Amino acid sequence: MPSTRDISPHGQALLRAFREAAMTGEEEDIFRLIDALAQDEVIPLYDLTAFSVLHFPAVRLGVAQNRRTPPPVLRWLWENGSHTVKSMTVANPTCPSWVLNRAWAAELAWAKENPNLLNTCEEFVSRPDDVTEQQWREADDHVLTRFGLADNPSSHRPDLTRLARLEQDVRVLSALAANVSSPPLALKAVIKKARAGGHPEVRVGVAQNPSAPPDVLTLLAKDEDLPVRVAVSWHPSTPEDIRSSIDC
Repeated sequence: MPSTRDISPHGQALLRAFREAAMTGEEEDIFRLIDALAQDEVIPLYDLTAFSVLHFPAVRLGVAQNRRTPPPVLRWLWENGSHTVKSMTVANPTCPSWVLNRAWAAELAWAKENPNLLNTCEEFVSRPDDVTEQQWREADDHVLTRFGLADNPSSHRPDLTRLARLEQDVRVLSALAANVSSPPLALKAVIKKARAGGHPEVRVGVAQNPSAPPDVLTLLAKDEDLPVRVAVSWHPSTPEDIRSSIDC
């Protein structure tokens, strides 16, 4: 990998901005810069490669999300980055298949072995008495990776379906709901869990998914929550007879 001394003037300016934001402690500026780096189509590829080795988490987050980041760099980030960087790496549509396959195998195996640790969203659940704080933190790290995999349109459809059947965390369910690659079986599993858990926002995500097929939209046409029904009524794949019967 190239040395950071070889970084282009454009890249050096980005690095200075990151360092200044870190010194002032302005999180809003750091997040803005991460988004800028993630979407930067001008920065040379060797800059992205050099940035990946920096011990500056915010920079690595941007590199992990950039669709132009070379596959070997994404693999390196997966093997060496923090849990947050790993999650952004596996969410990148250009993530190498080797990395995606390894990540999917590891996360599905962990989910099967730890069904009581799949939901760590503090808004809805608290840590069970029989779970240590360390286990809870590790479980939250796994949520980050599952979210990235569930969000990636390059993920394989059978893997998305398997995850939908196992998943309990609303954040991951929301990613599955919105993923255009989620197959009908996955979307139906998400709907069932969103109804049982009282999460209309997840069902709205399914209803707004451009890839949602007519039979899935029909399932949601009589949903108890108005925003879900409205989303179904606007979806271009909703059958006309179903659309005309929607109460909204």
